[in-house]
Parts: sequence; structure tokens; C-alpha cells
Amino acid sequence: MFNHICLGGTFDHLHAGHKKFIKEAFLNGRKVTIGLVSKEIIKSKKFKHSIETYDNRKANLINFINQSVWRKDFSVIALTSIYGSTLRDSSIDAILVTKETLKNGRKINKERIILGLRPLSIVVAKYLKSSSNKVIRSERIRAGKINTLGENFASEILKLGNLRLPHKLRSKLQDPLGIAFEGDEHNMSKCALNITKYIKTHAVHFLIGVGDVACQSLTKQGVSLNLKIVDGKTQRKKIETPIESDFQVRNPPSQIRTSAVRCIKKTLKMMIDGKNLTIKVSGEEDLLALPVILLSPLETFVFYGQKDVGIILVKVTLELKKEVMELLKQFEGPTLFLQK
Repeated sequence: MFNHICLGGTFDHLHAGHKKFIKEAFLNGRKVTIGLVSKEIIKSKKFKHSIETYDNRKANLINFINQSVWRKDFSVIALTSIYGSTLRDSSIDAILVTKETLKNGRKINKERIILGLRPLSIVVAKYLKSSSNKVIRSERIRAGKINTLGENFASEILKLGNLRLPHKLRSKLQDPLGIAFEGDEHNMSKCALNITKYIKTHAVHFLIGVGDVACQSLTKQGVSLNLKIVDGKTQRKKIETPIESDFQVRNPPSQIRTSAVRCIKKTLKMMIDGKNLTIKVSGEEDLLALPVILLSPLETFVFYGQKDVGIILVKVTLELKKEVMELLKQFEGPTLFLQK
């Protein structure tokens, strides 16, 4: 047991791996100092636009520790470099690192020796891995791939197989999943204009449209959609000027097919890499807004049209992903209907 152990991290979207790491520090030290990365040194991180604020990360961190049974004397300090308080606090006698940050622990000891301080004992913590044997990382959460327990959204939905919308959920799905911008299919320009004004007041990284009318209306207002999912129809009537596509996939009405989910997963990866793409659906695209929300990076804006309402704007969050997953689990599975 060390007298005073320190550790550092961003602790963004506090997940199971973070919690294991933090607990290990408390089990190894009588006093714990946690260096929480400030905004000055997160500029190189991927999906940095969806990193939680310093205050939110600090509050989540303290709340987690305060609810634990192993809580003891601790402090949280702002980390503006890898050194934190290690070069001025002689009471610190150990540092907890990971395999990736071991080099930083060694750098710290090198500087401490120069300053006449004793080198710290370095404790290397093991990573917590998910069921897919991948390390649970905040970057993967921000990318929209996993939740804070490390569960993979694509794997979870694909395990459900081909899905059909049950009658009991039809009224539930009439409730907008996000902000409703009112308009009808004959006059969507004002609706789309209001959306463009809204977008300009928010820092948005990815924009996805589901449905021909929504995509065309937004495009006419100058909105550059990173991904469009269309079926060439509105209210099951052919669109006069269909949108050209990069990929085609079959998805019958009132269904979500695994082939469509895999196509969405593939195009989202390409979208993240910088490509703007369009998926053309043979059948109906309406329900594909659900897997799009489930698989998209956090803070992505997803737009979809809703009859007699207008265009719905959805901001992707972990909470919404959980809600969508719960909805999908209530769909009828592949053994409950005849495939068309």
C-alpha cells in the first residue's frame, strides 16, 4: 500500500474501463490524486467535438467515487501536461499507468530525479476488455460503436436478425425522437430553412438524412449531408427527380433487414473517413433511421421526415442509443414472420 498514488486521464464518458482503473488506484494508495485532462491537451483526440466538458467529466468522476465503498482521501486536479503535480508534490510515492502511458511515467521519474525527488513506483494497470476482446475506450464510445459497458451496438442489433415492426409499436414510433420542424410534403422549404438556421447555431460534425423529401429539402437549402438514405419515393409515390446513389440495398416496408444494417455500418465508416454517400433502398427506408441513430457517432444530427409533422432533427446521444436499442428489442424477430 502506497501513501499517495496519482493517476491521470480524460475520463470522457466515464466507462467500465475507467472505473476499474480508478478503483485500482484507491486499492493501492491511502491518498489518491487524479489528474483530469483539461481542454488544452485534448486537441489531438479523435471525435474531440463530442468530448464532455471538463466540468461534466469532473462531476461524473467525483460522483462515481463518492458512491463507492472504497472511497478515501482524494483530490481532482486539472491536468495541463503529463506531469500534473508530480514535480512539486514530494508526498506522491506512486503512479498508476496503463501500457500506453507507461512512457509518461518514466518521463515523470526522469524529471523528478533531475529535481532531486525520489522516483515514483510505477504500477501498470491492465486494460478492461469487452466481450469482443477489444479495449473499452472513450474514443470508441464517441465514434458511436460501443456503450459505457463496452457492448457493441452493431453486434447487438445484428444478433436480433431481420426485424419487423409489430403493431403495438406503431403508435410509439409516431412520437418524434427529436425536435420536430413543422411542414408538409408540398411545402418543405420553410421547414428546411428553419433547420439550416438551427444548424448554424450548433457545432455539428456529421449530418445524415433519411427519406427523399427530407434530403432534397435540406440540400436545396444548402445543407451538405454526409449520408443520405432514400428509396426514391414519398408516401409510396415515386419522386420526380430521384437522388443518385452509391450503394443499393433491399429493405421491405415495416422491416429492418440485417443486410441494410451492414450497409449502414459500412457507409458510416466511409463517412467518418470523409466521404459523402447515398444509400438507395429498394423497398422502404423509414425504419432505417433507427439503426442509423444506433450506429452513428455521438452528436451526429440525423434528419428524417414524418407524415403530417415535417422533418425531425435527432441529436445522437448515448441515452438515445439506449432508447433505440430497447425499441428494437421489442420488434418481431426473424422466426415470427415470412420473409418477403
